[in-house]
Amino acid sequence: MAQTFPTGEEHQNWRRMDKDELKKEYSPSEWSPFFSAEEIIPNYVRLAEKVGKATLGEVSCRKDVTYLPGKPWAKVDVYGEDLPKGSPVIFFVHGGYWQELSKELFAFPVAPAVRSGAVVVVMGYTLAPQGTVDEMVRETQVALRWALKFARGRGAPRVLPCGWSAGAQLVFQALSTWKQRNVEATEGRNGGVSINNKKEEEEEEEEEEEEEEEEEEDDLATRLIADAVSFSGMFDLRPLISTYVNDPLKLTKETAWELSPLRTASTLCRNFPSLRLLVTAGQFDSSEFTRQSREYTQTCTDLGLRATYWELPARDHFNIVENLAKVDDPLTQRVLALAHAKALKETSERGVNYVLGSTSPMAGFESPSPHCSP
Repeated sequence: MAQTFPTGEEHQNWRRMDKDELKKEYSPSEWSPFFSAEEIIPNYVRLAEKVGKATLGEVSCRKDVTYLPGKPWAKVDVYGEDLPKGSPVIFFVHGGYWQELSKELFAFPVAPAVRSGAVVVVMGYTLAPQGTVDEMVRETQVALRWALKFARGRGAPRVLPCGWSAGAQLVFQALSTWKQRNVEATEGRNGGVSINNKKEEEEEEEEEEEEEEEEEEDDLATRLIADAVSFSGMFDLRPLISTYVNDPLKLTKETAWELSPLRTASTLCRNFPSLRLLVTAGQFDSSEFTRQSREYTQTCTDLGLRATYWELPARDHFNIVENLAKVDDPLTQRVLALAHAKALKETSERGVNYVLGSTSPMAGFESPSPHCSP
């Protein structure tokens, strides 16, 4: 059903919360009815290690492929590379509040995806305090560009970016600032004083070649990325400023907002005007996590993108991705349907499509929007 969610500062409850309330709202381990706060993360890690080990015994894996030389954690694991050419590629980014977990602990969706005929790329990145959130966004862009070129070389019809929790922020912020490097690179190249004409000519030729390559990469991205998925994502980092989460991140009010996909949604629309978004959360996520997902969905819809918010019953912040290991899980089916571009249910209703408790992997997609709002 179509539903409109409130947006704007007056509906952002975090502004009226004290530090203790914010800490609880942004502590996902506090909200699960299945495990205590002390048990849930160790349980996640044990299960992730078990699934990861089983996955390596079931599907092929090329581990620790460097996508950014000089960065020891900037590597991806590639699963199912022995699948036939033309298989779609799913690109996953793990969560952990930008400071914990790893790609090795995010193998949950791999086996079902590879069995369905999709190649999977799971990204690692430099965690805080060694890396800043801004640097992680840039690493995500580089890794996704690597995945796009990899997909092109295999004749893949599409690449599906997905992110969990902090990983969702990295995915959507990377897409929102996708073309920003062109401006920064141009400013850097034109900021100096030429030494001689020959050197200037050589630099101009290099610039033209780089610009052509960047245009090709941008065209490749818009051709192959039709959808993007978030699992219990973070879209506004400002509420974290006064919490324990920010201790190693060192975000200020200004940088937190600059790095928030909620702020950059308009540039996402300009960069990928035909993009469809599947924004999911669990019934047992905190009220702030679900509010962030709803607000981001509504904001993107208002801008002209096609967005769906799906709140899954009996899911907390952790088992929403743990259950991706199950081929019959409705969210797993939905992700695989997107990866394989299967026919999606369309509706002429405008507004946000809100799916609560649905078991249909196709429910809730709205009809295409011709363009983004200015």
